[in-house]
Amino acid sequence: MTQWRRTYREDDIKEIFESAWGLVRASNTTPKLVTRFEADTKENAKIYENVLIKLFEQLQGK
Repeated sequence: MTQWRRTYREDDIKEIFESAWGLVRASNTTPKLVTRFEADTKENAKIYENVLIKLFEQLQGK
């Protein structure tokens, strides 16, 4: 079972998994959300990125 935890700070949300993490925060210079991902492999980072993008799309009703 994959273990993870979520942290909320003043300006971001960070998901921390066993071998990766993802961060979402508001841009300081544009009206956009900024995402960052790091994992043990590029492939795993892309998987986490795609999961988050699909979640945002669901929230927007796409």
